[in-house]
Amino acid sequence: MKLEVVGDAAEPLMTCSLMTRTLIICFLLLFALPGNHVGVAFQPEFAEPILNLTVPLGRDATFTCVVRHLGGYRVGWVKADTKAIQAIHDHVITHNPRVAVSHNDYSTWNLHIRGVQEEDRGSYMCQINTDPMQSQMGHLDVVVPPDIVNEDTSGDVMVPEGGTVKLTCRARGYPTPHVQWRREDNSEIVIREPSGVKTKVSNFQGEFLKLSKVTRSEMGAYLCIASNGIPPSVSKRIMVNVHFHPVIQVPNQLVGAPLGTDVTLECQVEASPRSINYWVRDTEIPGPTRKPTPGRYVPPHYDEEDYPDQLGSAEQEAEEEMTNNVADRVPTKGGPHPTLLPPGRKNNHVVFSERGEMEISESSARMEVASLLGTVAALLLLLKV
Repeated sequence: MKLEVVGDAAEPLMTCSLMTRTLIICFLLLFALPGNHVGVAFQPEFAEPILNLTVPLGRDATFTCVVRHLGGYRVGWVKADTKAIQAIHDHVITHNPRVAVSHNDYSTWNLHIRGVQEEDRGSYMCQINTDPMQSQMGHLDVVVPPDIVNEDTSGDVMVPEGGTVKLTCRARGYPTPHVQWRREDNSEIVIREPSGVKTKVSNFQGEFLKLSKVTRSEMGAYLCIASNGIPPSVSKRIMVNVHFHPVIQVPNQLVGAPLGTDVTLECQVEASPRSINYWVRDTEIPGPTRKPTPGRYVPPHYDEEDYPDQLGSAEQEAEEEMTNNVADRVPTKGGPHPTLLPPGRKNNHVVFSERGEMEISESSARMEVASLLGTVAALLLLLKV
């Protein structure tokens, strides 16, 4: 049986058939033609790469992820090394209160990290939840300026002349700081090798500085300086004190003055630690002057009852640290080293050099001459009478 449609009833059927064919052709054309057609236009893509960041400790860092055609998809942030989710779309997932997110027109997505710490260092991934997932990464480098580790760094030191001292300077920071040494007064640092080779340098590189067979000229302040390219550099001042026996210089070993006038005796002392200096005449120790002047002695007026305390103090100090004594001594038979005279014994004024040699001054001779002249004058007066 054959069905025929005649007349006006055939027109709607033909129109419907034509419309169906047109829709099918349009659908095929849209997904077949390259370019911005409907099937591709709603697929998200990254518009630009994420920039790597280098941020000093304590500053803020912001990663930016630019996405085109996001549509109904979502953007997430993940810390790559720990796989910890930081945020999804506009919701923060991590419990870190310093992390926040923001976006602009659903195309620019930002991950904010306030006051970055060293644990924030690493790679961060921006993801789009497509199938398969799309992602790109940026790296955060947290740099830390150098800092001296005081508990692992040397403090002020004391060393005897001719001894050895090892100075240590520890520093932390990121990148790892390098350490150098120099003297505060810009003098050269003397490096002595075990082989005997001696080198003088203006600065020395390394955490450890070894000073061998030190001399008094090497005494002073040494600076340990740490730097890693992140300002500011830091330094620590370390004092090296070299102990050595007193050295005495007497500019004028014989001083003359008219009878009844004042006279000042002077000696120059070099010692470390600072020496206790006092003057002795005929085994009497007057002690420090009332207004002391370093290296000078002006005969003062003093009370005899002050003598025992000052003598005891001088002897006690002499036992505790090196002292410089200008005293009455006599040479021993066995060598040039002098010894103290026993109490009550008289002797001429003696001045000692560093080697223990002695010279007898003319002070007592002058007093004897003055006494003799006085006796002669008295006899002349008696004869006149």
